[in-house]
Amino acid sequence: MKRLNLLTDKLTPVHGGIFGILSLSIGILCDFLSYLFIPGYNMVDNMVSELGVGPGGIIFNIGVIISGILVIPFYISFYKSFSTENIKPNMKKVTVVLALISSITFSFIGFFPLTEENRLINATHGTLALIHWITALISIVFFGILMIQDYNYTKFQAYYSFAVGCIIITFFLTQIPLTEWIWTISIVIWILVNSLYMLVHKYQ
Repeated sequence: MKRLNLLTDKLTPVHGGIFGILSLSIGILCDFLSYLFIPGYNMVDNMVSELGVGPGGIIFNIGVIISGILVIPFYISFYKSFSTENIKPNMKKVTVVLALISSITFSFIGFFPLTEENRLINATHGTLALIHWITALISIVFFGILMIQDYNYTKFQAYYSFAVGCIIITFFLTQIPLTEWIWTISIVIWILVNSLYMLVHKYQ
């Protein structure tokens, strides 16, 4: 983890919270632009990944790739902001590793859009999505536990982390478009709140 910290200091002179906001901004913009190319698309009937196919699919997939890369410095800065002595170092390390895996697999999903024409690409997409969901679930819940242990963060942030975890589990159990969109929006809010919190309190 020392190497990770040194690499971050060299590559991210910009605050990690800025990267979190940039990641969200690009992702939301590309989602909206790709949505405009699909007449009749709605959150009740269509999965998020369906934005990655069709005329505007390339826009959505580029957004996924870029936002997945940009959120990595956010997670590293977030990891470094937990400094209370009673936090278990190993849990902190496991949490950031899972968060990074979640970010990387999310970014790779953009290279393998959902398709029924190629089984290999479709299987790769599904595998990457599954890894992303599981690692996102565990890392967000673990971040919530770290927030309870660290005086730098509020109980609201911790409890909201647990709520996001519950939403992800709900999506696992239902596998319907609406719950996927709810969990997508909830994690957008989670990243935004924590990015702004780090910026306001100058946690880097």
